[in-house]
Amino acid sequence: MKVVISFTEPAQRDMKKLTGQQQRQFTAAMRSKLIPAWENGIFPRGLGFKKMQGVPGDIWEARWAPDGRITWQYTDSGAIEIRAVLIRRVGTHDIYRQP
Repeated sequence: MKVVISFTEPAQRDMKKLTGQQQRQFTAAMRSKLIPAWENGIFPRGLGFKKMQGVPGDIWEARWAPDGRITWQYTDSGAIEIRAVLIRRVGTHDIYRQP
């Protein structure tokens, strides 16, 4: 299944706050792990994919590095064969305060 990814404004701000090394790690994880997982619907255990507990809405979380975290939600793409993913936050554990 094709995946279309968009970023919230907070996620865009988060990306600018990442160090150069963190940005490279995040980009590599997106290409090699996160996007393939969303495309196939198979979530590797090592990335900690899970639905967040205690937050309103249908928000998910995963790891992209030892201290790298991402929160996202699925949105309506308007097409059956396309999965839309909205990246809500990118960063460290601190993003869980406001996912």
